[in-house]
Amino acid sequence: MAKVTPISAAPYGHTKAVFLLWTHTTVVEDKNMEGHIDICSVLADARDIDSRASLGQSLGNLTRQLGATHYWFAMHKPLTLTRHDVLSLHNIPFEWGAGLTQSKTVDCPVAQYASEHTEVTALSPLLKKNYQQALKSQRLIGLVTPVHGMGLSFGSLTFFFRDPESVRFFSANVDLLAAIFQVLHQQANRILMEEAQNPKLSPREKECLKWVSEGKTTWEVAKILNIAERTASFHLNNVLAKTQSENRNQAITKLLLNGSIF
Repeated sequence: MAKVTPISAAPYGHTKAVFLLWTHTTVVEDKNMEGHIDICSVLADARDIDSRASLGQSLGNLTRQLGATHYWFAMHKPLTLTRHDVLSLHNIPFEWGAGLTQSKTVDCPVAQYASEHTEVTALSPLLKKNYQQALKSQRLIGLVTPVHGMGLSFGSLTFFFRDPESVRFFSANVDLLAAIFQVLHQQANRILMEEAQNPKLSPREKECLKWVSEGKTTWEVAKILNIAERTASFHLNNVLAKTQSENRNQAITKLLLNGSIF
């Protein structure tokens, strides 16, 4: 991996953000820019988030106010030492966006950076050459802000810019913006918790789990449903992830208790 140079030498701070909010400084302005950010309004909007859809809407609004073109938000919540629950949202319209944003936590260089750092950094040095070329071809500058929350959860909020003035504005105000990023991270954590308590299983996932509850093995489930054993295992692993369970028996117990199946 190429050497990463942080945007600032120190981690994005909380002191400046808290002080400015405490003194009712609600607007961040740059005299060389037409736009501004109403911090209190953005925070109020963020605190009303109650779903992935409203989280995406808030991220889109913030992206426009920052003068950015696109965003990529990712939150990683450890379930075990090797398994994470991930909430990832983006509005990258390009074909390469799906590949970049759908990587597993252990395979995602942005997630690995965010788990170990707090400094804002450029996105491009973290990526493989094909993604670096994709960014360059679209004339995009990506800036990654790591965010850390409770329970060892961590994440990143990446904004993509074309205008150098917007990059300068973002870098100059990242300490204040950190307060917003923290609220977004907390809301994403709450959404994941609510989804785990009331998981929405697909019909096929319910079918697979139903037969497991009857004592069937993965191979037997596959034969009964006339699907590949690998497919049955895929659906059952999805159930574990959605219910944040360590094993199938725990998943069945959780779903029985909250009335989600059977």
